Amino acid sequence: MSHRRQTLSSHRLTALHPGKKVRTLPRTEAVATGRQWLPLLLVLILPGMIVLISNLRTLCFDFAYDDARVVAGAGDLVRDDFMGALLSFKRPLRTFSFALDEWMFGREAWGYHLDSVLWASLNASLVVLLAYAISGRRRISLCAGVLFAVHPVHVEAVANIANRKDLIAFAFGIAAVAVLCRPLLGKRFPGIGRMLAATVLVLLCALGKEVAALGVIGVICLLVLVSLRSSRDRKHIYAYKVVACLIIPVFALLVGTVVVKRYLLPIPELFATDRLAYLSSGLIETPADWVVRSLAGVYRSFSLLCFPLRLSADHPVPPGGLVGIVQGAFGVLLLLGTVALGFRVAERLPLMSAGLVWFLPTMLPVINIVPISHFFVAERYLYLPSLGAAFVGAAILDLLAEAAARKDKRLVSPPWVIGLSILAMLATVRSVLRIDIWRDSRSLWSTTCRDSPKSWRARIVMGEIFEEEGAYDEAIAKFREASQILPAAARPHLLIGEVLMKRGAKGAALEQFLEAARLEPNWNLAKKALSEVYHSLGVDSAVRGDWAAAYNAFGAECTVREDWAAAENYFLKALSASPTDAEVLCNLAKVRIILKKYPEASESLNQGHALVGDRAWCGDLPG
Repeated sequence: MSHRRQTLSSHRLTALHPGKKVRTLPRTEAVATGRQWLPLLLVLILPGMIVLISNLRTLCFDFAYDDARVVAGAGDLVRDDFMGALLSFKRPLRTFSFALDEWMFGREAWGYHLDSVLWASLNASLVVLLAYAISGRRRISLCAGVLFAVHPVHVEAVANIANRKDLIAFAFGIAAVAVLCRPLLGKRFPGIGRMLAATVLVLLCALGKEVAALGVIGVICLLVLVSLRSSRDRKHIYAYKVVACLIIPVFALLVGTVVVKRYLLPIPELFATDRLAYLSSGLIETPADWVVRSLAGVYRSFSLLCFPLRLSADHPVPPGGLVGIVQGAFGVLLLLGTVALGFRVAERLPLMSAGLVWFLPTMLPVINIVPISHFFVAERYLYLPSLGAAFVGAAILDLLAEAAARKDKRLVSPPWVIGLSILAMLATVRSVLRIDIWRDSRSLWSTTCRDSPKSWRARIVMGEIFEEEGAYDEAIAKFREASQILPAAARPHLLIGEVLMKRGAKGAALEQFLEAARLEPNWNLAKKALSEVYHSLGVDSAVRGDWAAAYNAFGAECTVREDWAAAENYFLKALSASPTDAEVLCNLAKVRIILKKYPEASESLNQGHALVGDRAWCGDLPG
């Protein structure tokens, strides 16, 4: 029986490496034969345990960023309308998982964090399973699982409860690929059972996150091409040419259809100037500039996957112009080059080939080349593509180990152990330090403000946190920083105006609302804020466009709280709008007397006397 299993293992390796003589493994190296199941089980469990241990600290964390908003009401929604939640296709699996957390843990944040950590731990073990299905070897599979488990770019997806969708979609997507990869790499058509299982898993992946399912479908398509491309059968070669001509347009059509159906916008409206300006906070207005910056984001994403040093909860918009074109060209070369290289090494290095072809289909749906998101680069978007980096890194380490194994016949060679240990320790330290900033919203965004000098969104969120705490001066300071970083953005001015309204400075708030309306004339929130401040001051004339009466009322409001300088400023604005308004001249003269600007006050009184013809026209004067 043992000999028969050993022979089957040899046949499997021969199928994975066609045309290459593969030696029969001795009993001590046989994979999952006889009593060898325990080492394989340990290989599967170890990466999951690494994820579990390194992320246990999140159980002490509170809800951060948008967690509380996203998880709110999930239990009631599922209980009251289960089918409605499922058929809405608004990532229902995440909603169901939140509902389960709510029923089990109430509103305790640690329960939600525990669920996310368990999903991430399962995903690390699934990576080992997929690597083993492709390579048939424990060592390289363990290496891939460990590299994936400790990658620092995963911190956002695990620590931010709202990103549970990425974890769920990853689990089902990887399972679908694992079901199909064995027959595909063996140059065989999958059986009906595998096809049905993969279809169900891809559907579940889509219910978790639709763009992740698109990436998984693309990976499966490329694995089909790799299998046909490496075959020496003429029929397979002909099939490869046919599939290659069909697979790219079909996949592109599928992506476009899902995007349009998901967001219910025709392509011209997706690239409308107003929409681009809104999504980029005024930085981008033309479709060409949007595409350039999206491709430049690919270069930044690859940098984060290979060198995860400059991590942030809010990465800035990639550059445009010449710098953006250069970075975008590098991004395109990386996407296409990895696929081409993956095809070339398919026979000799199957795991590296799978990792290289993994990047294009998993990154294409999230590079934001079709304008559907505010974010061009986000670490949660890289959770699925990071598996390709883990596979490539494991294959490189395995090559180093094989070079040393020619002299040392041991299964685990010192270079492999040393290299993997160093990478794992460095990445784990980086991840643990990164996890700590997600303990609450204040910690997250204060750190982001410190680490990302150009992140205006971080300053907006930090200002809102200060506003909720009643620290209005600090809130205004953060909003002003955001306005300096992005002068074309209207939102900072609107938020400053809202804070000033809470402080009672309605005139100063009006100035901010007017600036917001000037920057974005069609913004309904700015119009609503203007209307509210007008009516709160009782100035219906401002709504009609009578700015002289409006500014005169704002100045009078400033005199009530004895803000004489602001009152003078508003009366001057009212006078510029209506130079012959005697009431405004009177009010201006009284304020100037209080400010001891006697010559200017006398000038205002003389102008009013010339208009009215009565020396007592202004009534009693102060002093």
